[in-house]
Amino acid sequence: MDVAPSRHTTTNGRIAILVAAVAWSLAGLGQRGLDATPATQVAGRALFAFLALLVVVAVTERSGIIGSFRSLGRDGLTLAVFLAISSGTFLLALNYTSVANVLFLQAASPMMAALLGWILLSERISRRTWIAMLLAAVGVGAMVLGSFDAGVLAVVLPIVMTASFAIVIVIARHRRDVSMMPATCASQVLVVVVVAPFASFTSATTRDWEIFFALGVFQMGFGLALLVAAGATMAASPAPSASPGPKARRSCRRSGPSTRRSRAGHGRAAREGRCRSRCTPARRFPSRVVGGQPA
Repeated sequence: MDVAPSRHTTTNGRIAILVAAVAWSLAGLGQRGLDATPATQVAGRALFAFLALLVVVAVTERSGIIGSFRSLGRDGLTLAVFLAISSGTFLLALNYTSVANVLFLQAASPMMAALLGWILLSERISRRTWIAMLLAAVGVGAMVLGSFDAGVLAVVLPIVMTASFAIVIVIARHRRDVSMMPATCASQVLVVVVVAPFASFTSATTRDWEIFFALGVFQMGFGLALLVAAGATMAASPAPSASPGPKARRSCRRSGPSTRRSRAGHGRAAREGRCRSRCTPARRFPSRVVGGQPA
């Protein structure tokens, strides 16, 4: 049974997401200084991100590096796959569209995560979050329409990045009892394995490798570590007075008639009890019997 996160824990999670967003926003500055091919950029950054996260796993995981990777499970592997997709398409998208488009769509990921949590996990969404989601959807639509001139990849890559990133947030939120740090580290291994055959590391300059290191360790490694920590400590949309998800509403509709009949039955029984107590005369019980007669 999930325990609702405390207000202090939720605040820490929000701060972690804010700092992670700041770290991720630095990718645009680094990417603009690279001369390597897009595939080399993705693989080079993922290589250093893997090494940085491997150090974090070695320090934080009690079961050790090998044991933590063995205990990933289905949810951990799913998170690793979608996080690999998100991180790879993020840097690729910077090569085909503006930094503003990519970062704006990335900022919409928590809103999409709240929507997925509402649909799949029946988490509650506050009215303010619904309004924010609506405004974000309008902004995303405007960004998408304005990106068609730059080509199909300028539209598809940011959308895939946002959707996969939202799934990562939901998985990390849903499985707070499972350490997702090894899965985060494994995601960068997947990126290197998939993209490395298309990369050209020999063509990367010394400056490129310096930027790879900075992006991999600080922008990706530090940012992803904060993201996993935040997703494990806060709800996608914590709101006590909000609308339940569709699953919860369907459950309520299924149990509604029987619940109403039960409540009606209890009401009739209570009314009849009050009526009997008012209408039935009080019976006098003898305190002592002598010779068969009350004394």
